[in-house]
Amino acid sequence: QPSHLHKQLLKARPRPKSFRPPKIPIKKKSKGDKDTIYSNKWETYFDERHRIKLPPGKYDNPKEIESRFFTVYTKNHDYKKIDNDTILVLLHGGGLSSMSWALCAKQLSNIGVGPMVAIDFRDHGSSFTDIHISRDILSQDVVDVLVSMYPSNHVHFVVVGHSLGGSVAVKVSSILQNEVNVMKSKGTVVLDVVEGTAMASLPYMMDILAGKPQQFETIEDAIDWSVQSGQLQQAMAARVSIPDQLKVHPKHDHLFVWRTNLVYSQQYWKGWYEHLSKEFLQVGGPKLLLLAGTDRLDKELTIAQMQGKFKLQIVYGVGHYMQEDDPKAIANALVSFLKHFRLLTIKENT
Repeated sequence: QPSHLHKQLLKARPRPKSFRPPKIPIKKKSKGDKDTIYSNKWETYFDERHRIKLPPGKYDNPKEIESRFFTVYTKNHDYKKIDNDTILVLLHGGGLSSMSWALCAKQLSNIGVGPMVAIDFRDHGSSFTDIHISRDILSQDVVDVLVSMYPSNHVHFVVVGHSLGGSVAVKVSSILQNEVNVMKSKGTVVLDVVEGTAMASLPYMMDILAGKPQQFETIEDAIDWSVQSGQLQQAMAARVSIPDQLKVHPKHDHLFVWRTNLVYSQQYWKGWYEHLSKEFLQVGGPKLLLLAGTDRLDKELTIAQMQGKFKLQIVYGVGHYMQEDDPKAIANALVSFLKHFRLLTIKENT
């Protein structure tokens, strides 16, 4: 019997390669403003954007890659006062970017959380490196970025990840706890990814990707599709995150295509989630698993949760992109977890 998640996945049906849906009612700005329908201005949600250049990583072939380029966004972040502080690291899902965390980061900041760091994975968002995105490669990238940002600071992290980013977060926390001397992960939060459900869904992944339009005439069309297809529940979230997931077609500059082609990463899909439950339970420090439904919990985690090995919270009324569907609820859940285990100082806003 397919779970609720499987039923959602099976809804994906192939559409024409180019898709132009009817417009959803979105209030436009002034007539002369080109940015009339979307608001992906990163400055609205983050304080700074950093471009970080690194040499080839542990798993890279230096003959193929001369450098790695990453884009990092920070919030409530002061390098002069960061020593001995704890930083919230926000990692996005496959095919997304740090802008999928934008609304939630703003909510967290309003509550008094800080500092925060959001990192675009390689071949995602505004980071430009090759398309090899195995879990080991992505995790090592994140660790290397953090080490480069805080070379002499004794800092700690709470690593938070959504979907593929959740799997990477577990790996990053493990590396920080076992291989990095100065910096440590104090806690790990995973959003809506469980090994059992993810592995069972892999046979449907090609159908899901085939069900997405491959190109759009305008960015507005992509925003419309993301809401009308049910991928995102909120038009505002779509305006913020979808533009960063697109790029101009390499051969037809009047069209837009997806920034990250996940079909090319098929060889890595199994490795993204295999052994995730075991590794999640083994990683040190407090752990929180946020799910959009109880049917997502597999047997191994169900038993472990009953034994109190991690904190579980079900967030109702959201889809898979939970931090975009209800950023306030996710921010409140994170703050409750951080406060309970005293992982991060919350500066109460008055």
